[in-house]
Amino acid sequence: MIHALVVVEKNIRNVVDKCHKITVAACLQSISTNLDLIVQKGIATKKLMVYKELAELADKEEAELKGGK
Repeated sequence: MIHALVVVEKNIRNVVDKCHKITVAACLQSISTNLDLIVQKGIATKKLMVYKELAELADKEEAELKGGK
């Protein structure tokens, strides 16, 4: 009886592990797809920015918000 419970527990763990891996893989695939779309849109609209440009834009917006308050 105990052996059967151990086998069932191992099977449940295997199923949970597989589901977790599938969920993580699906999330990563979704993130990758969204990043690809962002890059494609940026290239198509010629508005793709490098990190430095994004940081400068964020700093500018932050300064405007502080100045407006």
